[in-house]
Amino acid sequence: MPPVKLSIACMAIVDSIVENYGDIMLTDTHAEQICGVKKEILVKDLTTTQLLQYALIHAHLTINDLASALEQIKATKPNREQRRANKKLILPS
Repeated sequence: MPPVKLSIACMAIVDSIVENYGDIMLTDTHAEQICGVKKEILVKDLTTTQLLQYALIHAHLTINDLASALEQIKATKPNREQRRANKKLILPS
């Protein structure tokens, strides 16, 4: 089967992953979970398809981390009702 031709944008993502994360060693467990390889491997040694799998998983985990951080921020930030109640407490009677 011939390799899949990727768009310029997809190739830019693959190149960025190799540039930024290429020297990361995936353990045999992580490599198997991410791309089905049953041995330790550097990210830069993954095939294009495996790099896309890595990108997808990395993006998913990053989105989850950001969503979690956003929820924590929302939990600590008072809503409009709470802010109004606080102002009423501060104002002199």
